[in-house]
Amino acid sequence: MKYPSFALRMSCALGALAFATPALAQDPVSVPDQAEQDERTLDRVVVTGSFIRRTNQADIASPVTTVGSANIAEIGAQSLADITQTLTINTGAQNNPDAFTQGGTTGTSNINLRGLGLQSTLVLLNGHRQVLSAQQTNDGVSFVDTNSLLPLIAIDRLEILTDGASALYGSDAVAGVANYITVSNFDGVRFSTNYQFHTPDGQSQDDFRIEGLVGKTFDRGSVLVAASYNDRSPLTTEERRLSPLFGPDASSLGNPGAFFLLPPPGSPFTPLAGTPIIDPTGCGEQGGNPLLLAPPVTAPAGLDIGFCQFDFGNFFNLVPDEQRVNVYAEADFEITENITASINYSYGDFDVQRGNSPTFPFLQTAVVPGDAPTNAFSAAFGVPLNLNFFGRAIGNGGQVSPADFESTTNRFTIKLENDNFLRNGFWEIAYTRAENDFVSFTEDTVTDRFQCALAGIQGTDAPNPSAGGAQNCETFVGLDGPIPTGQFFNPFATSFGAVPNSPEILDFIIDTGVDDATSQLDVVDIVTGTELFDLPAGPLAIAAGFQYRNDQLTSRVDEVSAVDGFGFLIGGQPFDDSIDVYALFAEVSVPVTSWLDIDAAVRFEDFGANGGTTVDPKVGILIRPTDNLSLRGTYSTSFRAPTVFQQFGQSTTLNNISDPGPDGIIGTEDDAANSFGAVRAFGSAVAGVELEPESSRAFNAGITYEPIENLVFDFDYYNFAFDDAITQVNFQALVLANPVDTRVFEGGIATQPCTAEFTVVCRAGDPAVGAITQVNTNFTNAEAIDTSGLDFSVRYTHDAGRWGTFSPSLEGTFIIDYDIVDPTAGDIDGEGNRNFTNIGAPTPRLRANLGLTYGNGPFFYNFFARYIGELDDDQNPGALVGDQTRFDMQWGVNLAEFIDLTDSAVFTIGVTNLTNEEPPFVNTGGGFESRVHDPRGRLVRFGLDIQF
Repeated sequence: MKYPSFALRMSCALGALAFATPALAQDPVSVPDQAEQDERTLDRVVVTGSFIRRTNQADIASPVTTVGSANIAEIGAQSLADITQTLTINTGAQNNPDAFTQGGTTGTSNINLRGLGLQSTLVLLNGHRQVLSAQQTNDGVSFVDTNSLLPLIAIDRLEILTDGASALYGSDAVAGVANYITVSNFDGVRFSTNYQFHTPDGQSQDDFRIEGLVGKTFDRGSVLVAASYNDRSPLTTEERRLSPLFGPDASSLGNPGAFFLLPPPGSPFTPLAGTPIIDPTGCGEQGGNPLLLAPPVTAPAGLDIGFCQFDFGNFFNLVPDEQRVNVYAEADFEITENITASINYSYGDFDVQRGNSPTFPFLQTAVVPGDAPTNAFSAAFGVPLNLNFFGRAIGNGGQVSPADFESTTNRFTIKLENDNFLRNGFWEIAYTRAENDFVSFTEDTVTDRFQCALAGIQGTDAPNPSAGGAQNCETFVGLDGPIPTGQFFNPFATSFGAVPNSPEILDFIIDTGVDDATSQLDVVDIVTGTELFDLPAGPLAIAAGFQYRNDQLTSRVDEVSAVDGFGFLIGGQPFDDSIDVYALFAEVSVPVTSWLDIDAAVRFEDFGANGGTTVDPKVGILIRPTDNLSLRGTYSTSFRAPTVFQQFGQSTTLNNISDPGPDGIIGTEDDAANSFGAVRAFGSAVAGVELEPESSRAFNAGITYEPIENLVFDFDYYNFAFDDAITQVNFQALVLANPVDTRVFEGGIATQPCTAEFTVVCRAGDPAVGAITQVNTNFTNAEAIDTSGLDFSVRYTHDAGRWGTFSPSLEGTFIIDYDIVDPTAGDIDGEGNRNFTNIGAPTPRLRANLGLTYGNGPFFYNFFARYIGELDDDQNPGALVGDQTRFDMQWGVNLAEFIDLTDSAVFTIGVTNLTNEEPPFVNTGGGFESRVHDPRGRLVRFGLDIQF
């Protein structure tokens, strides 16, 4: 027999002395015999929210929401995103491919507990970490792509811990933990297929999923393999338009476009300098909308002052074109009588295509020379007039420009475990290696090529004021497939007829921006636990462990992006950095009496020079005064250091920007103009800004009461208080604070030109009246985010004998407070607010699901009414985003009850959004709030699940 080390024995003795005091006056504690110990060991399992082995999830004080495989089947989930999207505790997640606020994360899914940010929910697979997506959200947040985890068919349940859990799991578990737990000890073969289609006329979107699961258990182990394939066809905004024509999806930069005259000093046309003139060769005739900014008689020769608006609302996707493959494999085997080994591997791969407008607006300076053969102004006035083109290369009449996204995730975990260590104890050692490679391909106009094409591809210089003089076009002569010498790009409406632009010149000026990023995770976990001794109410148990993890992020960009060479996407810089984290943690469970349990945990983490160190405790109390009543409460602190991207990265995203520019030019503060612009985020090290770690405090108090059998009430009050929350400075708040912004980041120089890295708001042409071309932002520490609310649920199950079993339920979340101190926008009451102009998430005060499940023999039926409360729209002051109630239903039958060929053969028919409700309208790009509402209409699905 091997004895524990002296240090370990001393630690156990000290622990016993510390916690034995309450039992001194009580009867001596008998030591259970070996049979009792074996039975106890068999009955105790790992639960989410604790490393101490317990009999079930109800033995801990933390609130846990469990979504089982039956619940997943009830909602007819097509992906992992569908599982969490209906949960009322999840708000502000980014699971809809909105090109305006979620442009870079198309195809991914995530969780946002309490609206505290995607980075504040830790995602686990069987209790172990998953790699962060290499692609960040528009606001620079790194998150776990849950769609990359595993096939739906391999999920046994999802356990969500809804209070702070950093004391056990580390800094990412600020708002809670989502632990996906796989099927285990499965013998047999299971096959599942599901087809779902969009029913409104003219909308042909559908989903097809096929999955398989094979498992076998042996005397000394088991194996399991699962795989799935999802094929999703697109639903375009042209098919299901949610915004009015020339509404929020209208851009002042179109083709046909507008022009600013650049006459020399003293010219008779000098009064028109700085005034936008609508393309005189056509606007409305080619599908544009003349936006007049002055009476027609104001300008000479019948010219119209204003812009030619382009409506880009029909070129995007509400649902992307997507193909996805997921694989999960697991093997467990006994090495010795007490030691087992397990290996699991998961693979996720998707290829997604989402539409963009034919070309993006050209946000750089584009000069049409006075001697260009298509220059309509020079021809009309008889003198050469240089022009500044305000528009895009292709607009009306153009085709959808594809945006492609490819993501591949590999994850491998190996674990050694001993479940008979010391006194009913255990130890386990695990290593996880995971990697995500995310590549995006987006077409855009190349700045210098476009300028040379306007001047004529002839190997001569072209005017380029933004470059300080002239643009050398000789570098483009001799390219593969050269443009014929002397060919000009025609930016006027005459290109729609008499003088069209050739395919060769369009290919020349348009290129594909490539962003290839890789995120890598390495984790070593060592955990051990044991029962120190028995108290009258049960054993006093402890667990302790060590964790090392390394997060690495690498970004690679194409040559054009690396020099900020695109006219709209701008570009980005490559980078490669990593963070090492070391952690020690311990946990103790004390059964004080038969009705009172106290749990405590503490964790030390060291993030190195850029994150510092922290010690975070958690205390939980579970009181069970009667068999039908339990009270619980937890208090904890959390700590989160900035991510690799927030420290060292930079990226450019595309966003809706409301521009309260000068009256009569772009918009007014009462009627702000919406534009679609570039927002560049700089990591703290790049921007020269010192970034502090964030800290938080979490409190939860709950009650579970069962007044009669099978009627259960659950209520939980939660409160989270964040200090120094790490967030990206809200670009909209920057623009609203000072539309003509001359401020710069720390380390910048106020006299730098608008194209310099650290100027905040950049405009085309005149910095006072030009359209916003780019907003530069960085990461900062917000002063505070405090939120509190109430989770509630009521469940009842009634067995009516031959009439079947009825199970009504009600669950919901009511937000009491969501207070934000934004570094730019100031103090915000964020509850019931869309929070577009600050760092918060859209936060409906009330979300609730009312359900009824009925089963009778082989038949079953369920019905859900899902409610989402209204929101104040701070992007459009005075406007309201209405509430929404949606109805879902499903009917099913187990055919195996009638045909004795399989163990189970369940056929289902379901309808989501039975009444075909549209999402509440929002005066923003796309016409809806994609972080709250589903843009799809009625969905009908058929499913078959067979098990042998």
